[in-house]
Amino acid sequence: MQYTLPFNILNWNPVVSVPAGISSQGMPIGMQIVGKPHDTETVLRVAYAFVKGGLKLYTGKLFPKTE
Repeated sequence: MQYTLPFNILNWNPVVSVPAGISSQGMPIGMQIVGKPHDTETVLRVAYAFVKGGLKLYTGKLFPKTE
């Protein structure tokens, strides 16, 4: 949330954070998608397409370590 504030508050750029993978230490990695001002629809479409076609996270062996 804190990293999206400059985009959302200062510039009115829509931004979404999506899961992008798992690090070698087993921790989740995220990616931020930032769009043009007031173009929320495109940002959500890109995020949906990335998540739909990307890695299937949080299942089986890909679940982050909790140690």
